[in-house]
Amino acid sequence: MTQPYTTAIHKEARWFVAECTELGVVSQGRTSEEAQANLAEAVELYLESFGDELSLQREQDTDEVFG
Repeated sequence: MTQPYTTAIHKEARWFVAECTELGVVSQGRTSEEAQANLAEAVELYLESFGDELSLQREQDTDEVFG
């Protein structure tokens, strides 16, 4: 199952900066498209490293909300 994430892109000087707002992962590129592609790669690597921890945190958060 694929989780959708929000991407915010803005321009700083000569670079476009892309951020995944839910994860706090940030990347950049010379174009908006390049920044978004770089962010997708960075998010993939982040999830490979921390995905299990995020799943556990979501389960704990759900348990706390629904008891």
